[in-house]
Amino acid sequence: MADNTRCRSVVDETTTDKTRLEQFDNLTDKEKARVEGVGGTRKFEGVPQFLSLPSEKVITSDSGASIVLGRDRPHSRFSGYGGRGDSHCSQIDLVCGRHGHYAKAVDDKGRNILADPNFHADAARIHISQKTDVDTNFGLRLAHIGSPRSKSAIALKADNIRIIAREGIKLVTKTDDKNSQGGKVKSTTGIALCAGNDDSDMQPLVKGTALTTYLENINLSIQELGGIVNHFWALFQATETVLANHTHATVCPLAGPSGVPGYTVPSIELGIMVTANTAQEMAMLLPSQVMNKVNTKIHELNQLFKPLTTGKVLSADPNHPGWQGRLLSKHNYTN
Repeated sequence: MADNTRCRSVVDETTTDKTRLEQFDNLTDKEKARVEGVGGTRKFEGVPQFLSLPSEKVITSDSGASIVLGRDRPHSRFSGYGGRGDSHCSQIDLVCGRHGHYAKAVDDKGRNILADPNFHADAARIHISQKTDVDTNFGLRLAHIGSPRSKSAIALKADNIRIIAREGIKLVTKTDDKNSQGGKVKSTTGIALCAGNDDSDMQPLVKGTALTTYLENINLSIQELGGIVNHFWALFQATETVLANHTHATVCPLAGPSGVPGYTVPSIELGIMVTANTAQEMAMLLPSQVMNKVNTKIHELNQLFKPLTTGKVLSADPNHPGWQGRLLSKHNYTN
């Protein structure tokens, strides 16, 4: 059996609690039946004991669930604002499954294991602190909105988290003029959706209504541009047709077509050239002209709508008068 010596908490990659299993094997069948956990009975399992401090009040169970009322303590007794002796840094730490799948009750020498809080390995946690460095404690990236220090925080961590509402859910920031430490909240901190804890490519979220208006304006401008180019091309073709059949009056009685005096014969070379030019323009010049016009118009639209990324502007489009909102969110980001 294990002795009363206690071993300081160390998360070990070895998940097998060999000493604990040996103790279970030594039990009689009747004793084993009483610790199988069936029907709400106690379960014989490797669960580390929480290393509580004098300032903490602990509500715990044999299954490894506990509620710790104390002062800010992300891991050892010297960690956090509680460990360095700060005041006004109370915390409530709700944990299920200390050390997660690494959990063991005793080490290989049979000594009882005492567990500090472990924000990495513990299976599930709701952490409430009056004053803490929440992102640092949980290893979270800046994700564009920064990493607060010495502020109150609530953190939830588990394999999966669901927030379920039968009606609405609101994610709201900057509801008060001052924070929990009495400091004035000077700026609006947004909401970051940071999948994979990867903030290498955080970008502003797009506002749907503004984006729809922007795309509608682009579509309208492209349609107008297409009409202008088609009209230009029709005029150009009519001009070339007139040019190809152009004749001049003459005093030579034999110069007219079909023996009719008074007109020159249309230029054969000019006709051939116009026909060749028309084919070339249809194949090459017209598409390039259209693309050039499109690119120019898009550039103009970009200059027109560029302020939408920085604030509200008065529309310069007579078809869409009034104030227009920003296209990109000023505060909210995602990767």
